[in-house]
Amino acid sequence: MKYLFGLALMATLTSNCLAQEADSQAEQLFASIPSPAKLATLLLLENVEYPRQDMQEPQYTYLSGTDSDKMVYLGMFYTDLLVALAYQKDREALAYLETVAQLLRELNLAPNWDKRSLINSIRSGEDFNTQLNKAGIAQEQILNAQLKESEILEGSFFMVGNWLEAMNLSINSYEQNPSEDLQEHLGSQKFVLNNLVSLLKPYQSKRSVERILLGLGQIQKEYENVEFTYSNAEKKDHIQVQEQRVDYGGGPESKLNIPATFLENLKKLVNQQLATWQP
Repeated sequence: MKYLFGLALMATLTSNCLAQEADSQAEQLFASIPSPAKLATLLLLENVEYPRQDMQEPQYTYLSGTDSDKMVYLGMFYTDLLVALAYQKDREALAYLETVAQLLRELNLAPNWDKRSLINSIRSGEDFNTQLNKAGIAQEQILNAQLKESEILEGSFFMVGNWLEAMNLSINSYEQNPSEDLQEHLGSQKFVLNNLVSLLKPYQSKRSVERILLGLGQIQKEYENVEFTYSNAEKKDHIQVQEQRVDYGGGPESKLNIPATFLENLKKLVNQQLATWQP
């Protein structure tokens, strides 16, 4: 598929850039949570149809709620923006972009984000590599602003929205195409979820955090039934694109053991969480 090579390289842009100088636990945990671009890569590789029916509806009016609520919304809509860009749905990407920009204005984060550059990239028909690069850098700008201003909790809310919407799309995509790679992706979110909970736990005395941790804890409990077994052989993840092989990770070869009821229960729990965050 056109531009897939670039998408594969960009899939871990946010994580890699943040991880280069991760001098605090929060930065390291931020860096450990994959960008939604990685999910977009996987959906394209697995020939999943554009999941528009499972994505949030762009919002064009003032979004109610606390700043913490809005950071969760921001994460959700940013995930949808990156997926729309991945599938080259320019009109819908612009709609999500406007929603993201609106939320950033309401959160007084707009100066930390280069909206105009991304709009020009989409409207001028710049290649997808450039668009995703700018979107990834823009997400990094949002997170870096939170870290510099010691608003780590607000940045964590953003990551919660990112992750919940990515899980929503992952589960529904797996139902459409129950591939081994999508199944392993869903299983691996066990470790991502653990890191997300670690980001939030220092703030668990706050009511807004207590609410999130309760929901994530239910998902975490479901993940206790998911096990990975590893062999001694090294496994190289790769993407095959037009006779080019791109390595984007490695590690011991794993076998995923998922109970039959796991995905059904997981979908229910993720949907319950998303329902509490509907804008």
